[in-house]
Amino acid sequence: LENYKGAIEAYEMAGLAGSLGDPTPFLYAGICYMKLGDKESARVAFLSTEALCQEGNRKHDLVKERAKAMLEILSGGVKQ
Repeated sequence: LENYKGAIEAYEMAGLAGSLGDPTPFLYAGICYMKLGDKESARVAFLSTEALCQEGNRKHDLVKERAKAMLEILSGGVKQ
């Protein structure tokens, strides 16, 4: 729906409601920040995503890989 600011708020609430046990909402918030052109907030969201991922959790491993890829895009290492 391209309501990125509203989506960010919803993702942040979802992440907190889940007691920070699911890093996925923070990944999606980072993507929304990128869509808004807020690269620094996106970077923080992706770094937070990585930090919340639990080693050995397959779903978290996939989320972490995606967050790493988004960080690389932000650093200019990969073309979008």
